[in-house]
Amino acid sequence: RNIASRLGTGYVPYVITLILQGSFGYSATIARCILAPIAIQLTYGEIYRNSGLLWFGYCKTLVSSGAVIIGRLIRSVHSSHLLLCHCV
Repeated sequence: RNIASRLGTGYVPYVITLILQGSFGYSATIARCILAPIAIQLTYGEIYRNSGLLWFGYCKTLVSSGAVIIGRLIRSVHSSHLLLCHCV
């Protein structure tokens, strides 16, 4: 099961570059530059994720990261709603 999930997520950067090039018309260089943050996160994110889990524990890390993500989503929806209201 773990091998299948790793193989399944390993192709995502390649598929994203193909979608950016084929569907959106980006050049190969621009498509790779768009994926640079993903490569950086994959490289350094595991170090910080593991140390955070060891320091704070799984439950606290999961709840706090979920709260941050939900808060950012609410803020983005609220700010986009304000932009739409001012444009009309």
